[in-house]
Parts: sequence; structure tokens; C-alpha cells
Amino acid sequence: MDLRRLEHFLALYEHGTFNRAADAVHLSQSALSRSIQGLEDELEVTLFDRLVQGTVLTPAGRLLLPGATKLIADAKELRRQATLFRTGDLAEIRIGTSPTPGAVLLRPLILNVARARPALHIHARIASNEDLLNGLRTEKFDFVVLDATFLESPEGLEIEQLRPQAGGFLVRQGHPLAQNPELDISQIHQYQVTAVNSTAAFGLRLVEALGPEAHPSRLITHYCDSYEVQRDLALRTDAVMLSLYAIVKAEIEDRSIVPLSIRTLAPMPLGLYAMVRLVNRTSSPALDFVRQLVREAFDDSVPGGGKTSPVTAVPTCPE
Repeated sequence: MDLRRLEHFLALYEHGTFNRAADAVHLSQSALSRSIQGLEDELEVTLFDRLVQGTVLTPAGRLLLPGATKLIADAKELRRQATLFRTGDLAEIRIGTSPTPGAVLLRPLILNVARARPALHIHARIASNEDLLNGLRTEKFDFVVLDATFLESPEGLEIEQLRPQAGGFLVRQGHPLAQNPELDISQIHQYQVTAVNSTAAFGLRLVEALGPEAHPSRLITHYCDSYEVQRDLALRTDAVMLSLYAIVKAEIEDRSIVPLSIRTLAPMPLGLYAMVRLVNRTSSPALDFVRQLVREAFDDSVPGGGKTSPVTAVPTCPE
């Protein structure tokens, strides 16, 4: 069976029209049509219904789609193994991460790669946990870093837990709340609070630790997946930032941003993140190097931010 025909089959399924699919695989529409017709003749089934508005899979097409996807993925892996055998390395590493772990690891990781492996290309993308897993399963990423609690079904995945992360509420030096040795949630409510978009589970954990007034729908004023924006807001205004300490490590060390101590009703779990890749995928020296940099980025975090009360458990953002 010609794998190119299977690739054309997947392209037509993904793009929905011969015009868009032909552009994607760099063929003329007539050449793509002949390829699909040849595959249908070979399999002795009709794979697509040709409609005025585009193409849709027939029952036979839907049945054969998973097998075709696996064959193409396996073929890509075979070619990748051959390349690794010839060169002993990879020229490109594709990383996916959700916003919070990305804010911890991407800056030190890319800086270290640029210094130590200038010929190595890093392609990093920030996305939701769901999009990351979907991208990993369709071979868009070599590995992803995401919220470990999101991994309900580990089948087919190689999961490595990273060092747990501490975090909490932070403000600029000189903020009215910064001098209070022990706050409660009502005092936080007097100020704007900025945080990343979070899961429903995270909201429940905030409520368990700090009471119903800590639910994100009541507590958070500004949702933003950019920690650069959040950091700027905290430094320039009286806004309170909800973040991992590692993300503002430099600011904590120079005391421009300080963690707040807040009374809790129950212990809060630390932020839990995992590095995930597909099982039975060949590694390489370059991939091993990059994955070690991820571990080091989490190991170099600032548990407790250098300032926590022994009785205070502080929440971290899960995305």
C-alpha cells in the first residue's frame, strides 16, 4: 500500500475539500483526486462522499481512519529512527506546555539550549492541557509539560512527575498588605487579584483552603495567561498576583515582589506537573538533553518563595 495515498486520505479528511487538501499536500486537485480514487480502487470501498460543500467520510472511511492514522504515525517514527541512527541527534525538539509550567521552564530552557546546543532548534507552544494531549497523541509534540492532575487516562503515555511547586498571593514591595504578618481572604478581596485561567478543580481547592470567598468567580478580577502582564500589573499597581513562586523568582530575590502569608482552613496541595511523552518512542541525545533541562528548571524553583508561615498552606495555579 502506498503511504502517500494514506497521507492524502488523511489530508482530505482534515481539510474537508479537495482544494484545501491539495494545497496542504502540494498537489493539483486532479492529482489528489486520482490518488484518492486509486486508494478507493485498491481497498474496493468508497472513502468519501463528494458533496457540493466538500467531502465527508463514508462509514467505510470512518472505519479505516484510525488504522490509517496509526500507519502514518508509525511510518513517521520509522523515518525518525533512521535519521537518529544516521546523525546521532535531532535538529528539532517540539515542546508543548500549559501556561504555568511554561512560565517556569521556557526561559531557562531556551537560554541553556542557545548557549550549549546552538544548532538545536526548539519549537515551543503554549496551549491548554486538553490541546496538549491531543497534540501529543497526533505526534505534533515530542513531549508536553502540563497539570499532572489532568492525566486521568495514562494509557499509551510515559509520565514523569516533576518537582512539586509552591506558590501563593504576591504583591509589590511597599504594598499595604505586605507588612501584615497574617492575612485572611477578606483582606485580599479589598484589592484586584490577577491569575491564569484555572480549572474547576482548582476553584474547589481554593475554597477548601480559604473558604467560599476564595472561589475564583468571587476572587479573581483579571484572568490572563501571560505572566509577564501579571507581573507588570503587580509591580505597577496594588493588584495581588496569584502565582507560582518560581515564576517571579528574580523579583522575590530582589524584594521587588513579596509573598503574602494568609490564614488557611485546610492544607493546600502544591502545584503538580508532569512531563509526558508517548510510550515506545525512540529518544535521542538532544531530546534527553532538553528533558533534563526541564527537570532542572523545576528543581531550581523557590519552594515557599523564601517566606512562608509554618502554618500557612498557599495555593498554586494548576494550568
